[in-house]
Amino acid sequence: MRQPCRGAVLCYSAKSAQASFASRFANPLCQPASPRLRRSRGYAGQEATQDKTKHELRPLFAGAETRPKIILSPATPLQYPQKTEALRAQSGSAFITVMIVMGVVGLAIIPMIWLAMQQPLSVRHSCNRIRAQAIAEAGIGYAYQKLSTNWDLRSDASAFPLTSYGDGTFDASVTSINSTSVVVSCLGIYQEAQNTVVADMKNYSTNLPTGGQPAATGIFTKAIACGSSLNTGTSNAGTIQGDVVATSITDKKNKITGTETIATVDVKNLINLTPYFNAASNNGAYFPSSQAFHNYSPPGGIAWVDGSISLKGDCVGCFIATSNIFANGGFTQTQVNNYPALISQNGSVGGNNSSAHGLVYAPMGSIDLGGNMTIYGTAICSAPISSFSGGSSIYYQNSTPVPPDIGSTPVNNVGISGWEQ
Repeated sequence: MRQPCRGAVLCYSAKSAQASFASRFANPLCQPASPRLRRSRGYAGQEATQDKTKHELRPLFAGAETRPKIILSPATPLQYPQKTEALRAQSGSAFITVMIVMGVVGLAIIPMIWLAMQQPLSVRHSCNRIRAQAIAEAGIGYAYQKLSTNWDLRSDASAFPLTSYGDGTFDASVTSINSTSVVVSCLGIYQEAQNTVVADMKNYSTNLPTGGQPAATGIFTKAIACGSSLNTGTSNAGTIQGDVVATSITDKKNKITGTETIATVDVKNLINLTPYFNAASNNGAYFPSSQAFHNYSPPGGIAWVDGSISLKGDCVGCFIATSNIFANGGFTQTQVNNYPALISQNGSVGGNNSSAHGLVYAPMGSIDLGGNMTIYGTAICSAPISSFSGGSSIYYQNSTPVPPDIGSTPVNNVGISGWEQ
């Protein structure tokens, strides 16, 4: 009977003793024989050994006896591969790298988390600021209503107390610039949010005395008020009888008889045109497109045209266009109720062999005086006046405009001329 070698793993080879523990069980044909199996049968017809200090691997089926027989001995210690110094160094480097990467990722994530937490607060604050702005605008409307009723309240701070409105409050304050202009500032408050709205208000008729034409003030005392440059041209014909003001003045032929003032003047928003539009609409003199008038006198004395106007012949009244106005040869305009003569809301005014009585006003454009045009009143524009020839002349007259539907009693005609938020 062949006996297994003690202290060895493989009977037929000494090199196999260095195999790892896992390789000893790699053969699927061999399994450890249990003590019960050893007692029941022997190996290859022999009695199984009863030495309990060994565990013999037995074949699972006949015909496997030719394979090498593996014997495990408890006396043989299991051998494991030892880590080398290089392996230890690699493990340490990997650990450090992982920690660095985790730190960088953490530093990148923390601001993102903070921003995500702040986003709802930012949205809520923005919404509250919008509500505060709406409350401030309501306060401007409140101040406008009071000043429209009684303009003298502009100097009474107690008339504008801190006022609750909806879920917030507003606090309006009025600062007088002069007798006709104020600045209204209103602070709107909603929860923690605040917003301020500022509006410029002007009373266009507070200087209207009992009995008719208001006294001339400001640029209404000038024959020409230009928000840009003024050049009277090189022609000897024509004259400007009155004072003039402009950013620069060139008068080579000494046509100006009055005082020349070099200054920057704001000629916009001098007149509140809303009463004129309403009067034209109420009297059937509103036209939604451009018109050519010949010997025309509008009912109520005011014609309003959305577009341009061409004038010819004898016309009586005030003519207002949202675009340009041009007076053709032979045009003569007669003033009604101290209304302005010609107003171009967004364009320019020009004429040829024509005359106008009253205020000629182009707040966004120029007045072309190159075609022998005569004005008895005041010419006010924002763009340069460079064509002043052909005998064109201006004879100053007090042309301070009087809004329609105003009797002999002074009234408040308050309008908002500026807005800031």
